[in-house]
Amino acid sequence: LGVLQLTSSAVIFIGAEKGYFKEFGVEPELVFFQAAQPIAVALASGDLDIGGTGLTAGLYNIVAGGVRIWVVADKGREWPDHNLTALVVRKDLYDAGVRDLRDLQGRTVGITQVGSTFHYNMGRFLEKTGMSLGDVELVPLQSLGAMSNALAAKRVDAIVTAEPFVSRLEAAGTGVPIVRTGDTFPWQIAAMFYSDRFARDRKRAVAFLEGYVKASRHYF
Repeated sequence: LGVLQLTSSAVIFIGAEKGYFKEFGVEPELVFFQAAQPIAVALASGDLDIGGTGLTAGLYNIVAGGVRIWVVADKGREWPDHNLTALVVRKDLYDAGVRDLRDLQGRTVGITQVGSTFHYNMGRFLEKTGMSLGDVELVPLQSLGAMSNALAAKRVDAIVTAEPFVSRLEAAGTGVPIVRTGDTFPWQIAAMFYSDRFARDRKRAVAFLEGYVKASRHYF
């Protein structure tokens, strides 16, 4: 099971830790990734049976190319007061007056990868302000950890990242969230996916979802 180490993966972690998947006859091995799109690639190649990750351009392109990937459950959505991702500005720039998107014109913004959910988020943030992606310089940093490190080292002016990184940066005094996604445009950001091979193994496919539902109920 390919997954990111994000707060939105809490249900998966609970299911594994509490033995809910095992209770129904499956015991997934968690494989941790640093960005969302490689999970879709690993599902397509058969290296993963299950993926819990964002809806990325890479995923859509793989499916458009003829590979069957099954969307089987919700993993994460954002709506007002229930935020996962945010645009985080360096604290020194925030203190100097960089408080909204227009103040970021011409500045560098870190994302994981081109085509990632963070890339999409930034485009939507700018669109709602009457700006476009051409108004900032996007810097693909390939991993969530690298984005936080780049902000702390002042190699970028802002990043689009997810919890728990948003809260960690804020608590460390490194960054300040100026736009939160759920408050800005509610959307379905992530889902649970099966490879075609795993989906056709109906007994195990259903068993995993039974554990996932139980873990979800525990979480809520």
